[in-house]
Amino acid sequence: MIQKLSLAILSFFLFTSVASAEEEAIKESAAEEAQSAEDELSKLEQAVGESTDDSKPAETGKAAKDEASSKPWLPAAKEFDWVQLTSGEWLKGEIK
Repeated sequence: MIQKLSLAILSFFLFTSVASAEEEAIKESAAEEAQSAEDELSKLEQAVGESTDDSKPAETGKAAKDEASSKPWLPAAKEFDWVQLTSGEWLKGEIK
């Protein structure tokens, strides 16, 4: 009886340590993916910023407004998760 109880307790501790290790690996993977996404977003923001700094003469009036409105909007806040719908709308929140 004592041997069965000892075996059950040992099995429980092994299971919980394996579950904890798997949970830690998942958290690390999620953190790496989040960092990668932030890096990619930063590169994209820089690319969009560079394309607006072209050496063209400054436009005035309606032409300038048309050009500004044709550029894609990118979310700047990195503390949120962003999802772009097929309609072009953006959703801000936390993906779980």
